[in-house]
Amino acid sequence: MLYYFDYEEPVFRPPSEARSLIIQATVGCSQNDCGFCGMYKMKRFRIRPVEDILAEIKLIPAQHRAHVQRVFLADGDALVYPQAGLVKILDELAVAFPGLTRVGIYASPNSLTTKTVAELKVLRQKKVRILYFGLESGDAVTLKLVRKGYAPDQMLALCRKAQEAGIKLSVTAILGLAGRKRSGEHAIATADWINALSPEYFSLLTMFRRHNDAYFQAIEPLSNGTGKKSSPRLKRR
Repeated sequence: MLYYFDYEEPVFRPPSEARSLIIQATVGCSQNDCGFCGMYKMKRFRIRPVEDILAEIKLIPAQHRAHVQRVFLADGDALVYPQAGLVKILDELAVAFPGLTRVGIYASPNSLTTKTVAELKVLRQKKVRILYFGLESGDAVTLKLVRKGYAPDQMLALCRKAQEAGIKLSVTAILGLAGRKRSGEHAIATADWINALSPEYFSLLTMFRRHNDAYFQAIEPLSNGTGKKSSPRLKRR
């Protein structure tokens, strides 16, 4: 990860963006009410002015620009950035970094509602090649419990817009999110959702405590495998 700016910490990025230049287009997450997530609870969401971002790009030393091949637009779901401003940022990135091959962005369901397929195709042409999408669960009951704000079928339709535009998707779900009560339903519904979408990448994250104690109190957490309790058996619907 390349540092040239004074970021508003903490900054999160996907593991595959470890060698990317990070541009903080937004601060926080526009969809910051999810009960399980503590990533951006310490930040109030805002969209940074285009002029500030363009000025930051110009600060990068000329001798370093040829080495920048990937850029990650932070924070939580920079895809929500208004289209006209986002296009200006992408155009400036293309000028500043002649070797640029890919721009990646976190995308929430909320941010995907702000873009049409035609607009996503424009972003694809301007080197937005991958969106990182947090499904969390394919189980509607679990999604309601975590206050995701969107049902599984809604998120499936939104992700298919990105696929239609030719943008790759990296989708994540969370182990243990449903607690013991709905662990089986969570696993099966998530697998069904992933099979329906068939994204380019899919990975599993582990539920852990971070500014989300209230959510942990609302579920019975699964054991780490060392206790006497066994995991619920999966039953195909």
